[in-house]
Amino acid sequence: HDERRRRDDRRDRLELRARLLGLAHDHLGLDARQRAEAWYRVSYVIDGDTIRVDGLDRSIRLAGIDAPETVNRVDPYGFEATHMLRWLLYTEDAGWVYLRPAEISYDSTWDRYRAYVWIYSYEWGASELAREFMAWVGLANVDHYGQWKSVWYYDRFAYAEALARQDHCYIWGGIVC
Repeated sequence: HDERRRRDDRRDRLELRARLLGLAHDHLGLDARQRAEAWYRVSYVIDGDTIRVDGLDRSIRLAGIDAPETVNRVDPYGFEATHMLRWLLYTEDAGWVYLRPAEISYDSTWDRYRAYVWIYSYEWGASELAREFMAWVGLANVDHYGQWKSVWYYDRFAYAEALARQDHCYIWGGIVC
């Protein structure tokens, strides 16, 4: 009885957060082919811009940013970027994220989906895009010109990156911000 009540409470919290984000909430466990907007539980953080979630058959690339690498090669601040994304996703809501497919939602080169990854921050009392946070702390740069340039939310991400550059954070000067 208590476990069912906890599950119901968790679902209620997720639905409330979806309403706070202003996004339509679909039921959990959507088929991977649908790739619809929905809440998912993060199963693994691959690196600073790629995650795996329960219920999808491919990894998710945070749309529009590029974080230092730790897979196949190790870039400066790659481990810091991976650690920061892991901290952000697991600290704020125990691994639950809201995925919104990007303008180009599939990357055939790496066989993965591309999405905007939203979290709900109890500390700030608002929704937050994970990639905006990563750009703001200086652990990812925004794709301004490439084929993966994001149109949605671009100004927010460019502004976050400009602040990190100005403060010389991590990849922009080595200062921990």
